[in-house]
Amino acid sequence: MKSMLCIVLLVLFVAVAVRCFANEKSGKVIGIITTADDHAATFVDVSLKGTPYATLTNEEGFFVLPNIRAGNYTLVISLVGTQTIEKEVTITNGQTLMVNEKLQLTMKELEEVIIFTTGQYTPKLTSNANRIIAPLKDIPQSIQILPAQLIRDRQIQNVGEAAKSLVGVNTFASNQFADYVMRGFRTTSGNFTYNGIRGIQYQYTGRDGNRSQFDLSTPLYNIERIEVIKGPASVLFSTGNPGGVINYVTKKALTRPRYEANVTIGSYNQYRFMGDATGPVNKRKNILYRMVAGYEHTGALDPNQKIKNIFLTPQLQWNIANRSSINYELNYFKDNRTMGFERGVPAYRVDAITWQLDKYPVRFSMIDPNGYSKAEKLSNQLTFNHEINSKLKLTILLRSLHTWTDQFDRSPLWFDVDRPMDTVTFTYGFFNQKTICTSLPLLLTGKRIPASGAII
Repeated sequence: MKSMLCIVLLVLFVAVAVRCFANEKSGKVIGIITTADDHAATFVDVSLKGTPYATLTNEEGFFVLPNIRAGNYTLVISLVGTQTIEKEVTITNGQTLMVNEKLQLTMKELEEVIIFTTGQYTPKLTSNANRIIAPLKDIPQSIQILPAQLIRDRQIQNVGEAAKSLVGVNTFASNQFADYVMRGFRTTSGNFTYNGIRGIQYQYTGRDGNRSQFDLSTPLYNIERIEVIKGPASVLFSTGNPGGVINYVTKKALTRPRYEANVTIGSYNQYRFMGDATGPVNKRKNILYRMVAGYEHTGALDPNQKIKNIFLTPQLQWNIANRSSINYELNYFKDNRTMGFERGVPAYRVDAITWQLDKYPVRFSMIDPNGYSKAEKLSNQLTFNHEINSKLKLTILLRSLHTWTDQFDRSPLWFDVDRPMDTVTFTYGFFNQKTICTSLPLLLTGKRIPASGAII
């Protein structure tokens, strides 16, 4: 035991001796840096030029550069917006050099930084959103577009998720339903268009202009991009929409063969599949097809939430001539899920001013697993396009929509934390609807004509 203690003491003695010897063979620089008005300058770079010795000043403007070998150095003191100070110093073994400096403001401008983009996220033109083909920068209205590349890169799967990327657009209660707030106004059916035509391929528009509050958020299996006009748009879309309009642009058949398959495996046991194929049917390439299919089976943050859906949309296009075409598109969507809003995790009130936030687990559920939503929706759309001339394009669209919806909602109304046993109060709601509607809108699209009269 004594021998062990002696060894420890010997090691400590040697370490102290080495430290003292090292200090005698090196020096250090200390100092205080202040601003022009005699305030402490914080986070100022202090270094010895051409060496690894460097540090920053603290909140009092103090700095220290320890263990510097003896020699001549150039001390550099720099801060953005001030003149750089360079001072010759001599370091002596075992000595401490004191350096106090005052920074002076400078009018020197930083070098210009130019940022270039590839343009994948910044579309230049729009036609459906404002009825004319024109650059976005020339339109005196706030328009935002989510292009296909952004939807693909962010793995956005429904419009509820897309709302997170839209300025001034938020989900009202849950991203599961087509219920949004645009510039402070809650949406109705008049806030949605499909390829520039009022209405949407899955939702039913009642006589009062409203859709069911439980209409499902549109999946993006066959959506090419999302266009949002913000502010009043009643003149363009024949309805009063103070919040704005969300326009869905679908994928179109292409002349070149293209095939795509995506598989997504995510949190909450999510499994999602999407297949997309397009190309010509005949050798003349005037008859084109496109087929998009999707399937999803997933849970959610709430452990009682289960979602399953199937999507299928075949499309056939006949290019009659250079300026005329006919397109037929069918959309079939079937969705089964546990009904209920995700109200979050309640906090427990200890007394009048104190709340316990962690009493209940993160995945605490207030959704009744017996609630359900069964929806099956089928839409047919026949579109005729004809370019009358270089200035005007005619679009005639015939659309029919069939919906079957059966929902039983048992959602929590409030959570009572004042009673000895915490209680949840539920509300009950039944909704059963079958609808068939047909529309035949006509659309004229022009091109912007500048002052010179030239068509762009």
